Amino acid sequence: LRVGGRGQRVSPSGGGDKGVRGVEGARGVLEEVVSRPSVVVRKVDDELASTVVDLWTTARAEAESPKDAGSRRLTPEAIHAALGRADITAFVALIDRTPIGYAVLMDCSLNPFNGVACMSVEQLFVVREARGQGAAKALLSAIAAYAERQGAEQIASTVPATLRDANRFYARLGFTPLT
Repeated sequence: LRVGGRGQRVSPSGGGDKGVRGVEGARGVLEEVVSRPSVVVRKVDDELASTVVDLWTTARAEAESPKDAGSRRLTPEAIHAALGRADITAFVALIDRTPIGYAVLMDCSLNPFNGVACMSVEQLFVVREARGQGAAKALLSAIAAYAERQGAEQIASTVPATLRDANRFYARLGFTPLT
């Protein structure tokens, strides 16, 4: 799955895309397309499991969590074991072969009485310096495609109401609050 790409064209008006700059020329404004690197998303396999561990460690550091918060029970071995479970699927986002983010998806059911298949986004993280380049959107696109192939009718994510930017991000992608 590739999202974005080099040389991607945008509307002459710019369409709100941060990648477009107008350059004044002899005959008016010329359009210059400043592209961002392609985001590649790969499903995590044994080879990429250590990458998820490294990115999880980065996420904990960026969140400024106490050094031992969550780590007493969560070890690299525990993460590897979780990624090997049948009900958990993970994806890694890369730019120029450099890992920049990950997402973890889990089979779930929002209502045990209706039998509707659902998948839950348990974790979504993109390193600070790579944010705004489409990695999180690419990860969620990969999740949506995977969930559809698995027959899931719903995708859920638990986002605290206090995380306004995260809630706005999910809303732009079509997520709605459950009531």
